[in-house]
Amino acid sequence: MEGVMSRALRVKRPETIDGIDIGEYIRKNTDPIWLHQHEMWEYMDQPEERVEFHWPWTMIPLELSGEWIEEVKKGLEVDDLLYGKDIFVSGRKDGDNVLLVENDSDGTYAIVRYTKAIGRVGVKFSTIEIFKTSVDMAKKLKQDHDDTVNNS
Repeated sequence: MEGVMSRALRVKRPETIDGIDIGEYIRKNTDPIWLHQHEMWEYMDQPEERVEFHWPWTMIPLELSGEWIEEVKKGLEVDDLLYGKDIFVSGRKDGDNVLLVENDSDGTYAIVRYTKAIGRVGVKFSTIEIFKTSVDMAKKLKQDHDDTVNNS
């Protein structure tokens, strides 16, 4: 009887957590903020609603947004919800001194009012409304548009 040499091969199986595929586990058990912080956008549910700017809201040109960001950061009071946050100024409402600000620190959106600062040089900014999602913010922009058109 001749000896047969054989070797056991290890079959690599997909990684799992509690018997569930890692991708499926992440989709079921994480929140959007954690996914954003870990740059795992492919696992985030994308809202159906797109953000569109219609009058009275206009988009701020990208080349001007940097100036607005600096002005807003300088003009916010210490107790404002956006103070010290990483923000992006994306829109302005015609006929009203308000801006649309994206809070990149936590993924929320805000409407910020600006006024001439009394007793100091510059402009004062204050948060007047917060939106938890882009869908909520898009609804606000659409409602403002509809109200403006209906009242014209």
